[in-house]
Amino acid sequence: MESECKYLVDEKGRLVRKVFLGGKDRWYYVGSTIQGFIETDSDGEYIMVQNEKRYWRGISMSFPDELFLLKDFSLCILKPDCGERGLVKEIRSIVASSFKILAEKTIVLDQQMAFRLYPYFFERIWEAHFLNYLTSGPSLCLLVSGSDIFRELLNLRNHVRFKYEDEKKKHPVYNLIHCADSKEDAIRESLMFFKQEELAAKVGYSE
Repeated sequence: MESECKYLVDEKGRLVRKVFLGGKDRWYYVGSTIQGFIETDSDGEYIMVQNEKRYWRGISMSFPDELFLLKDFSLCILKPDCGERGLVKEIRSIVASSFKILAEKTIVLDQQMAFRLYPYFFERIWEAHFLNYLTSGPSLCLLVSGSDIFRELLNLRNHVRFKYEDEKKKHPVYNLIHCADSKEDAIRESLMFFKQEELAAKVGYSE
């Protein structure tokens, strides 16, 4: 017999529910694209997807509640293939034509930063491509603001990916541009690259 409780967020920031199954409590992960019971082996936590183990590599981050009082803003990242293909200036101009750029910073992601930016369950081969790609060169981080920022920035991201699609790209992870799709993600991700006081100064608090 199975019984379950309501959904909750665990200590690693994952949406889960507790299920009593087979005489014991088990945690069931409820992701936006995949779901499954969280299991553990010597390599760490994983879920099974189509008979394939996908491992959790995410690193959770917390932040003060006061940061939700910031004005609406988002984070846009021009990934390493932008530089590799000589597109940084052109795509930055596209972003600047639609949004106000509040701050920018060039960084090189390391493995820990990559797993903070994308705290998901990964299949091994995908994970290898993902890390090789994101740590391969500089990325340009942009703090941006504008009307209906999250929806409009996602539209811009999709436009850029479609316009500059590389038919010979090495793997689907090579997709030029990232943007946060919620205020919580914008805050969490921005704190990877900007100090809290810097973020507050650049964005400002709602009145």
